[in-house]
Amino acid sequence: MMKKNLFTLAVLAAAGSASAQSSVTIYGAIDNSFTRVTNNKGGASASGLSSGGGGSVGSKLGFKGTEDLGGGLKVGFKLEFGLETSSGANGVPGSNDNINIIPPGSALRFDRAAYVSLSGGFGEIRVGRDLAASFISNVIYDPFLTYGVGSSLNFPLGVLGSLFVPAGVLSPSITGKDAASLFRVSNAISYLTPGDLGGFSGQLQFAPSEQSSNAGLGDKDGRVITVRLAFDKGPIGFSVSAGESKQSGVGVSQDVSTANVGGSYDFGVAKVTAEYVRFKTENATGVAGQDFNTKVATIGVIAPVGPGRIKLGLSASERDVDGIAGDFNANKLALGYDYVLSKRTSLFVTVARVNNSGGSAVGVADGGVSGFGSPTRVNSRSVGYDVGILHSF
Repeated sequence: MMKKNLFTLAVLAAAGSASAQSSVTIYGAIDNSFTRVTNNKGGASASGLSSGGGGSVGSKLGFKGTEDLGGGLKVGFKLEFGLETSSGANGVPGSNDNINIIPPGSALRFDRAAYVSLSGGFGEIRVGRDLAASFISNVIYDPFLTYGVGSSLNFPLGVLGSLFVPAGVLSPSITGKDAASLFRVSNAISYLTPGDLGGFSGQLQFAPSEQSSNAGLGDKDGRVITVRLAFDKGPIGFSVSAGESKQSGVGVSQDVSTANVGGSYDFGVAKVTAEYVRFKTENATGVAGQDFNTKVATIGVIAPVGPGRIKLGLSASERDVDGIAGDFNANKLALGYDYVLSKRTSLFVTVARVNNSGGSAVGVADGGVSGFGSPTRVNSRSVGYDVGILHSF
């Protein structure tokens, strides 16, 4: 009897140990705000509730977990989808695959992340949908983390890329899809270096096209390659990254690419960030040899003040189009304050202004509300604000 009891206790202990080696977490955020955008001199204006705006997180719901295999090996997974919490819909517009925009809300899709990983002393291998390695720097060196009217990336990277050029020069059906696969990548195989390299890290990401060679679009359509090298230790942060996405167009390929360099330094009283980004679309109008390039320089400041923090962003952008005279310029100034109520909840307010020149007609970020990104008049101004609440869990 004594031996049987000992055996039973040993089995229960082993079961408890095995259970402790695995974990699953449910997490998310509700990031809602009232947003108002006014595009001057006859441009479109709108106001309403937006989801994933000035809280700089984005509304989402996710599941993640790990299992310890022993010997230093772990298996992990992440399933995360975007939420449009002002209406109850779901999805990240324009980022469901590497080729075409698929609008949100019709069905449950883990559009923000859906991957399984294996990690150990060699680093980590991820397989599935994930944030593009080349986009990570855009996020961490933007004081508004690319969300809301304060985002430095609402106009430069092609999400609203056609707005840099007068109507009719670029087809929205072309420019609307070009940046999506350089934000989040489907069908991806990613390698991340170990975390103990003296502050250095790297990531290489590859997504095959998954197109048949006789499909008429070429067997590279939808292929994505991105890479990032970074240093982050103490008050210093620095990174360089690049990415390329193969896109088939009407008669000619419309490949898109990006490259950026950024850095930050935390002075204690304030953290200063800076980034330079280039985004290029080849044969943008469907005409061979007609490319356009967007270049953006951003400086940001994040400073603790009272129970929260002030955020300041200043961006200068220039786009040139082959065969079109002049440069399309837009400068953006954004100022925000996050009032921290607890570790999980904060109130926020952000105001932003875009000035256009050289033929540009871009508006302030859409803030998650349809129509907010409509362009103002050429060489005019666009202003907007977010006032909202963020709760994470």
